[in-house]
Amino acid sequence: MVEWMEASEALEVLDRTCLSMLSPSLQLYFRTWERELGVKWEEGERRELFKNGFLEGYLTCFEQVLCSVSA
Repeated sequence: MVEWMEASEALEVLDRTCLSMLSPSLQLYFRTWERELGVKWEEGERRELFKNGFLEGYLTCFEQVLCSVSA
């Protein structure tokens, strides 16, 4: 029983470690796309867009940029 508990705890630690590495990797990936697409921000626009988190901010940003390119 103890071995199962230790294995479960180790798996939880591994999960948290993977998630903690995923966030900065995603941010770097999105910043690279932001630079590649030539996104320009107005004063305070980025802060407003990202107030609900970087993922929501980039989803909105890329949606606006890609829709304007395809139009």
